[in-house]
Amino acid sequence: MASQKMRWQLRQNAASGAAIPRYEALRVWVNYHPYTIARLWARATATALELSGHPRVTVLKFEDLLQQPEATVRELCSRLGLEYDARMLDVKQINSSHQSSVGGARGGLHASAIGKWREVLSPSEIGVTEQSCGQLMRRCAYELTAPAPMSLPRKLALDISYLAHLAGVLLVNPRRAYVQGTALFRSRSGNDGNKAAAETTAGHDNPPG
Repeated sequence: MASQKMRWQLRQNAASGAAIPRYEALRVWVNYHPYTIARLWARATATALELSGHPRVTVLKFEDLLQQPEATVRELCSRLGLEYDARMLDVKQINSSHQSSVGGARGGLHASAIGKWREVLSPSEIGVTEQSCGQLMRRCAYELTAPAPMSLPRKLALDISYLAHLAGVLLVNPRRAYVQGTALFRSRSGNDGNKAAAETTAGHDNPPG
C-alpha cells in the first residue's frame, strides 16, 4: 500500500522525469485509495495461498528476500533448476516509488525498505489494511499494529473520499474503474480474502513462509 500511495512521485524520482507525462502522474495519484489496494491485495494473496501447494508455484515473502537475499534466491534457483549467480542480487532500483534514481540507481536488496510503510501510511490507512486483510496477514505471519478500531469520523471521511476516488478513476481511467468496482463487489466488504484464507488453512498445519 505504501508503494502504491507514493507511485505518483515516479515522475520526480525517475532518472528521466520527462519520460513520464504529467497526466500519467495524475492518473496514478487518482487511482490510489486504501480501500481498493487492501481489497485487491486480499484477493491476490488469497489466490496465491490457494496455489501455494502447486509444484510450479513458489511463495516468497518480501521480507525474506530483503533480509536473506542470497539464501532466498538460491532456494528459488534450486526449485527452478537454475544455477545461482551472485549478480542476481544486484537489482537496480529504477523508477522506485520511494527513492530517486536521478544520478544513478542504487543497486542491491536492502532490508531498510521493510519498514518504510511506517513513515508513509497514516493510522487510518493501516487500520483499513488490517481490517480488510487481518486474517491473511496472520496467515503470512505479519503482526497487526493498529492500536484500536478506527473511529467513526475517520471511517466516515474514508467513505466519502472513496466515493470521490471512484468518480476520479471513472474520469481518468474507466477500465480501472470497472476492475475496482468488480473487486469491491466481490470482496463483500473485504471478507472474501479472509474466508479464502480460512479455507486454505483448513488442510495445512504449517502455512507457507
